[in-house]
Amino acid sequence: MLDRVLTGAPQWRDRPGRVVIPMDRWGEDHWGLLVHVESRVVDDHGHIDWNRLSLSRRNWPMLWAARNPYGTTVSKDAADEHGLRLKAPDGSCLTLFGCCEGDALMDLVEAGLVTIEMPQVSSTGQSYLRPDGHALNDPSPSEPVTGRVEWALMPWARFTLTDQGWTLAGAARRHRDNGGKYVSFTPDLVAGS
Repeated sequence: MLDRVLTGAPQWRDRPGRVVIPMDRWGEDHWGLLVHVESRVVDDHGHIDWNRLSLSRRNWPMLWAARNPYGTTVSKDAADEHGLRLKAPDGSCLTLFGCCEGDALMDLVEAGLVTIEMPQVSSTGQSYLRPDGHALNDPSPSEPVTGRVEWALMPWARFTLTDQGWTLAGAARRHRDNGGKYVSFTPDLVAGS
């Protein structure tokens, strides 16, 4: 049974039709999210606090559902109400509606700054493991890996930074510490990026 589970390991599912934003257009949300991921890697085994992200219920239903159910209720979808704050070609800030920080997270992955590791199966084969190593009760590795299983495991994925991700997150933090805003952060000014 364990062999079947290991060969059919769950995969992260990107949303269909996602707009890919190139790094030269990233603004407040992308760079702020990279720094947030860095803090979650350091402080929480790479587990993202989905309550801290502006998530679209429509675009990322499985991540949105993982949020605190007792949090504030929303009347509009985050992608429609907030959008993503980007850098315009002239350096000013613009908002792209229809996208959210879940989409920005995938841009960080596509740019090679962040990696995603889906929950692993415990050594006993009885459960999937959270990023901190504790067992998840549902779903069970005894179930075949279906889309439902993958969606249930996505909120428990472990995120890590690549070497370039660490470098750019540190540079973005230094930029903010020096009074800069993420929208004016330019990664090509960082040596080696």
